[in-house]
Amino acid sequence: MTAARLAAVVLAPLCASLLVACGAKPAPAAPTASADVEPDVATRQAREVVEEIYRSLRRGNPDGIQPLLSAELFVAGPGAGDVFVGRADAVLALSKALDVGRKHRLTSRGLRVVAAPGGRSAWASDQIDVDGRAYTVTVVLASVDDLWIATALQIARPVAERTVRTLAESGQLARPAPVPGGVAEQARPVVQLFQDGTAGRARFLDQLADRGDAVVVGSGPREVTTGAKAIRKRWKRALAARPTMQVQGDVRAEVTPDGALGWVCANVDLGGDGAAAVPHRSFYVYERDGAAWRLIAVHEAVPTGDR
Repeated sequence: MTAARLAAVVLAPLCASLLVACGAKPAPAAPTASADVEPDVATRQAREVVEEIYRSLRRGNPDGIQPLLSAELFVAGPGAGDVFVGRADAVLALSKALDVGRKHRLTSRGLRVVAAPGGRSAWASDQIDVDGRAYTVTVVLASVDDLWIATALQIARPVAERTVRTLAESGQLARPAPVPGGVAEQARPVVQLFQDGTAGRARFLDQLADRGDAVVVGSGPREVTTGAKAIRKRWKRALAARPTMQVQGDVRAEVTPDGALGWVCANVDLGGDGAAAVPHRSFYVYERDGAAWRLIAVHEAVPTGDR
């Protein structure tokens, strides 16, 4: 299977369910009044959506994932030019790249699903192999009319640090396609936190939820860190290497319909003294904690021309 087909195999399914982001329209004014769902039940239901997407991908059946994807989907990655707003575009890209009807090998190596307070939204992260190629995935899901769907996604190909340095120094590192701008009204506090962090990357550690299920997915192989204590330790090393973070272009941000999760996606340059800045695509997920928001998941990717 070609690299483009592999991208579709992973993207389209997860894209079709995430397509609500095309209009930067305001999120609901307040969380829905639906009754809370037990965390264990919500986690199981959200996990079933992700696993069903995987099953459809293994069968080479992109149509099978349509009910699992939001009509208002946002998808970023894995290639530098891969940004999709709206399910239609994502599914079209998948249909063109996917070897439809052919079975594919897809292995999940670390699926984590965490329900938000109230049990009406969740986020998930995973490391998967598709026909022998490694990807990292972060997805936001929501329960809408008691049906779980994916609403936003970042997928990336891990890139070794040595390769990143070589490409950056030679000027051959692909710059990611612009992120379509649009900030939902309810997402403005989340965007403010993200911007505060870009002004001083150490501030993200102050925003981090002090929990064992927080996760940071880095841009390289085997760069998945879970738990606040381990994240703080690793983040300090990352800050030493690339202390500066500068947003390039627009920021996109949404909040789930229940108002419990907010996400931000932006292209950024991470740099340091004497080192070439490296273009990244950042995907940050925040969870509402009373009147405040806490950072719960980070996914940093170095998009390249290789899907």
